[in-house]
Amino acid sequence: MVDFSSRQITELSIIIPTRNERENILPLVSSISQTLPQIPWEIIFVDDDSPDNTADVIRELAQSDPRIRLIRRLGRNGLSSAALEGMLSSTAKYLALMDADLQHDESLLAEMLDKLKSDHDLVIASRYLPNASSGGLSESRRFMSRVAIRFTEFFLNTRLSDSMSGFFMLRGDLFDLVVRHLYGRGFKLLLDIISAGAALKIPMRVLELPYAMRARQHGTSKLDINIVIDLIILILYRYFSQIAPVHFLAYSFVGLIGVGVNMLFLWIFLHMNHWPYLISYTIALYLAMTSNYLLNNEFTFRSRRLRGINFFNGLLRFFLACSVGALVSISISTVLFEKLGSPWWIAGLCGVLVSALWNFLSSTNFVWGITHDD
Repeated sequence: MVDFSSRQITELSIIIPTRNERENILPLVSSISQTLPQIPWEIIFVDDDSPDNTADVIRELAQSDPRIRLIRRLGRNGLSSAALEGMLSSTAKYLALMDADLQHDESLLAEMLDKLKSDHDLVIASRYLPNASSGGLSESRRFMSRVAIRFTEFFLNTRLSDSMSGFFMLRGDLFDLVVRHLYGRGFKLLLDIISAGAALKIPMRVLELPYAMRARQHGTSKLDINIVIDLIILILYRYFSQIAPVHFLAYSFVGLIGVGVNMLFLWIFLHMNHWPYLISYTIALYLAMTSNYLLNNEFTFRSRRLRGINFFNGLLRFFLACSVGALVSISISTVLFEKLGSPWWIAGLCGVLVSALWNFLSSTNFVWGITHDD
């Protein structure tokens, strides 16, 4: 019979997503261990199949320390989704999220936990309070972060100094209340949790604590302009998810850009090159399709982004799916206009809408392997 009498129940789970962070794992675990000597904790590393074999370092460490756990993900990536998988795997009463890049101050964990135990539901480590510092960020990243914070204040009514923080701790029961209502993609899980709580009208006692962000010691930052794209998509999700899937909204926005590309090249080929209409229209159409594919692959479906030979296979599949959509659009529009006597603009609009819906439903699965339950 196993004796469980001396086993401590885990009180705090620290979730740390990783991607090429092998040099940071040992110093990070050592520092956390030193700063939480009296607290029953565990670290759940969620590794997105790091090419530098980060998972091997974590696995070796876990052999000698049962408080270290590893979730290794294949074919999936993304900071928020990794953090969610780690949190969902935990049974602890309190959940913390931090990065593996050594920029977050792990010595703040004990104070954050004390605040949660007293009278708060969510404690955020802020880079923008008095006595705090964002010195670990480059000037461009600092500027982007500030703009994003102001952006969320306006559109999501947040009143925080650092709503874009990636270092926070919350009660497990709060996480359970909001988890089914999260967007769950992108980089900023904190903002996702706060906006979900606001949408559900959950009163949250939130506290911000100042900390000085360190400079990165090893590896490279994974964050770029996609932060802004993710923020825009999250806002769209909060405003319009009850009307249409957020992927469809982003896909439609890209489609509008494609219409502009189509019309631009059609005008160039007709009026500057003086090509026949059929040739001009066909080439312009496939240039627009190419534009749509590039933008959708880079932004709309970036968690399933295609690279290498898969990129070109995906392009051919996208051409095929959209070519079928074009035939469907032409057929419906012609029937409405010629057979049913609909005004030209109604016939054209219906054709475009049907084509957009067809292209979305077919290409998302056929090209990026996304089902419409995702």
